[in-house]
Amino acid sequence: MKALVIDDDAASRRILSRLLSRFFPHAVAEAQSGEEALELMAKEIPIIVFTDLEMPGIGGIEMIRRLRADPALAHLPVVAVSASNERETVTQVVGLGVTDYLVKPIDLVATFRRLERIVPAAVKAAPRVIAPPGPLLPDAEIAIPAAVEVATPDTPDSEGDSAL
Repeated sequence: MKALVIDDDAASRRILSRLLSRFFPHAVAEAQSGEEALELMAKEIPIIVFTDLEMPGIGGIEMIRRLRADPALAHLPVVAVSASNERETVTQVVGLGVTDYLVKPIDLVATFRRLERIVPAAVKAAPRVIAPPGPLLPDAEIAIPAAVEVATPDTPDSEGDSAL
């Protein structure tokens, strides 16, 4: 999982997931609640999280608080997604350290342009992934985004040491 979309509204999840799939082919996970998202993140930590603010149970604001309080997850870029553009709400989530704030309904073109800025920065900041040599994606039509760095056992890191 590279990106995690948390929203109780299936249509909103699907729209954002489809946009994100342009950056992370076959690697966008969806959760319909904060509780389900926490279960997914206990198994695999994503590179970036998109969370709706208004959800039953663990809402987006509480989700952001929990992520920021967990040392293993505090570094994650989090994008808040909400139908609310009230100054108080925006100020509150910005104070919690969100990376960006998207207002519903999602404007596909504007959101894609913002994702072109947000996602490469999140990928660059993410821990390096060590992959075995050979084809990474069997589907020749799918390309790895230029911002993704894949290390192989014989790729030196920035200090000149081996990547392993």
